[in-house]
Amino acid sequence: MSGYCVPLSFDNDPEQFVSAFDNDYDDDESDVEDELEALAGSPPGSTDWKRYIGSFPKPASRELGPAYKREAQDPKHRMGDLLEACFHVYERKHPGDPTGANFYQWLDDMADWDRVMLVSGHGLMRDSRDANVKPSMVKAFMKGVAYLDKAGRKTRRVFFNGGSAFFKAGEAGTGALGGAVMVPLNTSEMSTVFSGKGFGIWVMSEKGKLYVGNHIKGMLHHSSFLAGANVMCGGEMWARNGKIVFLTAKSGHYNPSIEHLCWALRVLQTCVDNFDSIKVMAWTNASNRLLLVPPQTVLWSANLYTAWGPISAAEGRRLRAGDFASFPDH
Repeated sequence: MSGYCVPLSFDNDPEQFVSAFDNDYDDDESDVEDELEALAGSPPGSTDWKRYIGSFPKPASRELGPAYKREAQDPKHRMGDLLEACFHVYERKHPGDPTGANFYQWLDDMADWDRVMLVSGHGLMRDSRDANVKPSMVKAFMKGVAYLDKAGRKTRRVFFNGGSAFFKAGEAGTGALGGAVMVPLNTSEMSTVFSGKGFGIWVMSEKGKLYVGNHIKGMLHHSSFLAGANVMCGGEMWARNGKIVFLTAKSGHYNPSIEHLCWALRVLQTCVDNFDSIKVMAWTNASNRLLLVPPQTVLWSANLYTAWGPISAAEGRRLRAGDFASFPDH
C-alpha cells in the first residue's frame, strides 16, 4: 500500500473499530521525528499518528474569508455573501448605524416579499441554470447555514481502516454483531453546487480530521462542518466504495492555498492505500492550465502549481461526468 496506515482487523468486533477511531484528539500533537515504519499498528487518530502528522510542515490554518465573517457573527448564520449584500443596503438606509448594531434585527423584521426583492436585486442566489430567485430560496437563506454541533459532526466524520474510508452509521448496539455499522465512503448520492451529483464537499481540521457531506446552497457549506472555525483545507471530492478518487481545493469560504492542499494530502497519505491513484486538481503557475495531477507530484513540486484556477465550460462538463482520465497530468 502507498499510505502508511497499516490494515487492522476488526472483523469480529465492530465496537472495537469504533473505539479505535472515534476519539476526541485531546492529547498533545508535538512534533516527532519517528520514521513512518514506527506507525505500524497505529491507526489514524492514535497518539503516534497525531504526533506524526504534527511533524509535517504546517501553514497557518485557513479562516473564513472576509465575505463570510458576517455569516459566522450572525446568530442565524445566514449565507455570508448575501448578508454582505444586504448589509450594503442597510448602510444606505441607516447611515446612523455604521457598525451595524441593529442590522440583524432589521433583516429579521423585514417582510418576506421585501426579502425576495432585496436578494433578487443582487442576483446572488441565482443558479446558473435558473435565472429566477424563488421565494423558497430566500426562505432557506433566512433560515441560515447549518453550523454543526458535536453530534452533527459525527455523522459527517470520515474514519479510516485498512486503507479505506468509512462513515459511522448508527451507534453501538445497532450493528449485526452488536457494534456500530461502518459504511464505506461514497459520494455518489451527494451533490455540490459547483460539480453536481456524485461529488461531496470536504474539510480537514487542524488535527487531521476529515469531514465530507452535501453542499446545499444557503444551508450546508464548508463552514458548516466546524461551525465556522478555521480549517487546514477544504474542497470537493469524488469517492466510491471507500476510496477517494478525485480531490480539489475548491472552497469559496476558505480559499485554500497549494500549501494547505499539500498538508491535507500528507495526512491522507498516512491513511489510504490508493494514494498514488488519486486525481488532484491543480493549475500550472506558468500557463494556468488545468491538470489532474498525482498527489506525489503536487507534494514534490508544490511551487509549480496553484490550488484553484479557471475552468472552461467544456472542462466543467467533463468533470461533472466523472471523465477524469481525459485531463492531462503534466
